[in-house]
Parts: sequence; structure tokens; C-alpha cells
Amino acid sequence: MLLTIGALVISLAGATQLWSQSVGLQTQYRLVSTSAQKEVRVDTGFVANASAPQSYSGTNYGVLGGSVTDSSIQVSTDYGDMTISGSGFASNSPTNGCFAFIDTAFGGAPFSMYQDVLNVTSSTLAKGTAVTIDFTESFATSYAGFNPSYFADNLRISDSKALDNWNLTLTSTGSANFEFHTAVGDSLYLEGDLHGGGAAYANSLSPPFVSESFSFSESGPLYITSVTDGVDIQSESGATYSAPAASVPDSSETSLLVGISLLAIASFRRRYARS
Repeated sequence: MLLTIGALVISLAGATQLWSQSVGLQTQYRLVSTSAQKEVRVDTGFVANASAPQSYSGTNYGVLGGSVTDSSIQVSTDYGDMTISGSGFASNSPTNGCFAFIDTAFGGAPFSMYQDVLNVTSSTLAKGTAVTIDFTESFATSYAGFNPSYFADNLRISDSKALDNWNLTLTSTGSANFEFHTAVGDSLYLEGDLHGGGAAYANSLSPPFVSESFSFSESGPLYITSVTDGVDIQSESGATYSAPAASVPDSSETSLLVGISLLAIASFRRRYARS
């Protein structure tokens, strides 16, 4: 079953195993700032069994002939939880046009990517017993600027014995849910990535002292729950893929809130009695 909320989804379910894979992370980006006359690049390559998260931040600022450009980014790559935010600015001068942008050095490559393997086990169910696992992928993205970019959250899941697979692409804020069919003793192969970027241009043909800016953010967490009782889902990365627990105030916070409410009621009664 597939449920889609507020986003474009491309989903293919079938019986073809997509790949067998390693466990690991990769982070990459490129910051271009023409007034700085340089590029700032990060590419970790695929790091097998990487400790999570991979956290990187960078900036590329410069002034040249009165023109000013700046681009900056923060990236956190974790198993089933990726976040990116970036911004840029370009302001020309009477003699110099300029631009700033954020992308990856190879067109179409993701900023953030993870691969993981989930092993389906049980202490009570026999090997080969049918299992249903619920996958929920959420994508949040925002962009402000004159030159919109393409944003995407991609997720690919396959079963080691080709019982099921799910290919998903979200291109706007929303979420998708899929009930995946597997069996005790099987392994599931996961791969997720985020794409995005932004650009600001203040070229030499524009009047002097024209400026543009942009900012963006995106995140793509994955949550996993077994619909079948008695099943353990163990990731080889050590990630839990569990939704954050709802915040419950402790007893001291509850007592404080009750006390404030009682004081407010007493104060209101006193004012009412005097009126």
C-alpha cells in the first residue's frame, strides 16, 4: 500500500532485486563565489561503515572590484536522517558582474547519501515467515530566491530475496508510506539521498549595485516500524530509524503548570469579587 501526502511521488513495486551493497555515507558540495575567485569543494567519497553523522559546513566569501559574493552551507548526513541548509549572495559593482551558487561538482550528484542493510530477525517466528514492515519517508524543503533549484529526496529499498522493492522520489514537502513485504531471515537494502542547490546572479549588464540572494533547506528522515508482531529489525549501521518520542512533561513541570493555573484562577476570583 502506498499513501502520498502533499508531494510528487514516483513509486515502483515489483519483484526485482535492485542491488547488494555496503553500509556507508557520502557527503559532497561545491561553493562558488566569483568575487572570491575560487571554489570550495567537499567530497568524502563513499565511506564504508562510516560513523554517523558526517557533519560539514563551509563558506566562500570574496570582494573583487567592488563586487561581493558569498555562499555557505551546512550538511549533516546520517543513516535515514539527512539535513542540508545553504545560502548565497551576489552584489555587482559598476565594473564587475558576479554570481554565487551552491551545487555539486558533478551535475546531478546528491549532496547527502547513505546506504544501509536491515536484517529481519525473530526469536519466536520461524525463518521464512511472512513479515510486513511499514516505511515512512518524510521530506521538508524550502527555497527563497530568484533562481529556483530542483530539490529531491530519493529512497530505494529492496529485499535480498526479491520479495518486494520500493523506489520513491519526493520533490516537494510531504511524506509517503509503504507497507513492505519480506520474511524472517531476509535482508533489506536501503539507499537514500538528497539533491538541491541555489544561485544568485548580479551580472555586469545590470545597473551597478544590483544584488540577489537565496536560501534553502531540506531534510529527509526515514521511520521504520514492523507491522508483524515478534519481529526485530536490526540495521548493520546501528541506526534505529524510529520516530522521535512525543515530549511528555515531567512531574515537576506538570506541578508548575498546575500551580500557575491555580494562581491565575485565584487572582481572577479576587478581581471578580472586588468588582
